[in-house]
Amino acid sequence: MLTIFYTFIGLFIPCLLLGTLLYLLVVLCLWFTKKRQYFTFKRCLIEFTFCCYLIALANLTGLFNIRLSYFFSFHATPNLIPILNTLREVFEYGPYVLKQVFLNVALYVPFGILVSLLLRKPTLLQLLLLAGCTSLLIETLQYFGGRFADIDDLLSNIMGALLGYLLIKLIKKAID
Repeated sequence: MLTIFYTFIGLFIPCLLLGTLLYLLVVLCLWFTKKRQYFTFKRCLIEFTFCCYLIALANLTGLFNIRLSYFFSFHATPNLIPILNTLREVFEYGPYVLKQVFLNVALYVPFGILVSLLLRKPTLLQLLLLAGCTSLLIETLQYFGGRFADIDDLLSNIMGALLGYLLIKLIKKAID
């Protein structure tokens, strides 16, 4: 139990600190370019949460562990065939693979929620493109960072963002 607590603190504190720095940078850029003259608490809270989430996403996907030397080393062949390899791995390795798929979906649910709250009137296409581009960037960096790139991760991430988008739509509809 104590190990879980230390793992959470070890992830939470750096994400909070780096998320704060990222948010301050965004706010300064918006203010200096006169893109935003006023700041509401609700909007700032959502933006700050999104910045912290992006830092946590980068940390959880191993982007902070990439070294320049990895870019020039041998790379495993990426999985570019959707679903088939994952199904094969489910039969070979069992629940571990399903857990990985579930975690990839769960990782992007906050993305769908936060993007839906940040954009004024987000369309499903906007959300899917943003989630897809973000996930593709992460998968590409992971590949060149010495890790394995997988199309199924990309699809799972997009599915998670879609779930977050639909969840926030349901909540908004229930409130109205």
